[in-house]
Amino acid sequence: MSSELSENFLKHGPLPIYEDDCSYVWNIPTKDRCEWVRSTEDCDTGSVLSYTEILFCTFGTENTFVFTVGLMIMIVWLLYMFLILATTADNFFCPSLAVIAGVLRLSDNIAGVTILAFGNGAPDIFTSLVSGADEGIIMFTELIGAGVFVTAVIAGSVAVVKPFRVLLKPLMRDACFYIVTVCWISYVIRDGTIHLWEAVSRIPSVPDPDILRTYLANKDAATIPMIPLRPRAVGLQTKMDVAIAIEQIRNRTTLTSEDVAEQEVNRPKGLLKEFLYDVNPIGEEDWRTASCLIKFILIIRSPVMLLLQLFVPLVNVTAVKRGWSKLLNCFQLCVTPTMALFLLNG
Repeated sequence: MSSELSENFLKHGPLPIYEDDCSYVWNIPTKDRCEWVRSTEDCDTGSVLSYTEILFCTFGTENTFVFTVGLMIMIVWLLYMFLILATTADNFFCPSLAVIAGVLRLSDNIAGVTILAFGNGAPDIFTSLVSGADEGIIMFTELIGAGVFVTAVIAGSVAVVKPFRVLLKPLMRDACFYIVTVCWISYVIRDGTIHLWEAVSRIPSVPDPDILRTYLANKDAATIPMIPLRPRAVGLQTKMDVAIAIEQIRNRTTLTSEDVAEQEVNRPKGLLKEFLYDVNPIGEEDWRTASCLIKFILIIRSPVMLLLQLFVPLVNVTAVKRGWSKLLNCFQLCVTPTMALFLLNG
């Protein structure tokens, strides 16, 4: 019985590892692992960089020290990816959400459970659409696990680091809604088959009726007052500036035109100068006020920031002209759709 079992899979704890799983590589002789990784479909993740192949072929497992160095490099690269993700969210994602929430005149609670939830779940949606039929169970467990992680770990970490007061009614509403949704999804997938009516039944529950009520109640509200403006649409304090600006809008804190005009002095004039100023990955003000550690972070993230500023259009309520740069936006209008098609293999 044990010999038959070993031919099909090996057990590592409670999880079975089949011979066609990439984790089975540790049961392959050391000298054959590189070729086995290259020929095994499960080791091909479809990413730009084949991390498994880099580890087992470039560094190899013959020398433990060399393999450990390669593993440490991968960990550093992972931290760098988190830095780029945080930079993208702070400088491009959050300002866009603020503009959408401002146009619809949504409160923090409503925007958080609608627009922010959609933006946070967009990568999971596209990942689920392209996942194979054999990955259905993993897809659901990954989505539910990610939701629990965001709800428990992220929210708890924020509460520990920066305590704040929450409104009981919206919190209980969102928590109950989430619990009911998870229970319903568990009920739907219990038999391994999802019918059309079961999938469609979840879609109407996503839009919150409060969105429509909030918009209708505020569509005739007074115009947005002037707020402090920054010369650049991106920077170290972009997300904080957006949060402060939205709070000033809600409190109707106004500034005189002279106060706002003072913010525009440092911005260059002319199409080319304005273009070069806006695509510069390291802002002059950020560099001047940053510490040595922050300067190092600005340097290592600058290549990605340059690409993001070239190809990602941005509207920022805290920037002069809301971040409008004529030459840069015209360039994005021509190049960004082509780049999107290229990335989507269109």
